[in-house]
Amino acid sequence: MDCYERVSVIGKGPLGLTYKMRNKGTNELVACRIIDRVDEPSGQVRTILEETIVFAPLAHPHIAGCLSLHHDRAKDMFYFVQEYFPCTLHDLLIKHQHSGTYFSEDAIWEVLTQMLLALTFLHSSEGKSVKNCNYEPLIVHRLIHSNLKPSNVMITPDGRIKLVDNRIRQPIRAYLERCGDMSLHYYTAPELYDSEDKWTEAIDVWSVGCIAYHMAALKPPFQAAMLDQVLAQQRAGTCASIPSHYSCDLQKLISSMLTVDCASRPSISSLSSHPHIHLTMDRLSSSSRTSLAVLLT
Repeated sequence: MDCYERVSVIGKGPLGLTYKMRNKGTNELVACRIIDRVDEPSGQVRTILEETIVFAPLAHPHIAGCLSLHHDRAKDMFYFVQEYFPCTLHDLLIKHQHSGTYFSEDAIWEVLTQMLLALTFLHSSEGKSVKNCNYEPLIVHRLIHSNLKPSNVMITPDGRIKLVDNRIRQPIRAYLERCGDMSLHYYTAPELYDSEDKWTEAIDVWSVGCIAYHMAALKPPFQAAMLDQVLAQQRAGTCASIPSHYSCDLQKLISSMLTVDCASRPSISSLSSHPHIHLTMDRLSSSSRTSLAVLLT
């Protein structure tokens, strides 16, 4: 890691800090997550680390790439060097909230479509072989992102999105305490607070619905100061409709993803077959400039 110099802290997670770093030779900017105490006695950090490593080699246009992994055994530290993105969907939401301007419907469909493409890839990755932190082979089991929120949706300079920072399977309340980011519960499916047995693809569907709603309404669908208050709102299944200038198609799709009964939520596959998703896929594949790209200028 001597070829990099730290520029600034850009994130804090349950395992450590994420830094913006600069390659001294090429001047390239990267994001580097530094995880320490890999070999602490309880083995919890190592377990989380090894499950996180599963995501590192997965290559997809809408999942942030891992450039390299470094394990400093002498310092008991692990380094994830990833692509660096100067803008997130969270940044754009803050900008729109402050100005009181809504996202175009095309922009919302584009984010929805690209998240669905990324999740289709993740959810179908079972059976792939990767290396653990001892460089031994691991077989990938069913992958669920489970940490979808606006700050984990990166925006590339040309307005495409890439997902980062999956959350491995661990109790949600413990994760919230460990990471210190209580905003995550605005996007976390309510069934996860009842039973870890409900760890299914449906939790990602809920999160995508919350993010799309947030883009349309400029606020999360369920929001309160205390976690129990948010859960009460979620379980009641009542939230205001998105503004009326958006289409009925978008309203219905978002509402379907926010179905409280996880078994009744649409699958990623059925969502991806929506005619407007197909139209958006065609537009994204034929255009070098997206609706989000316009917002970055």
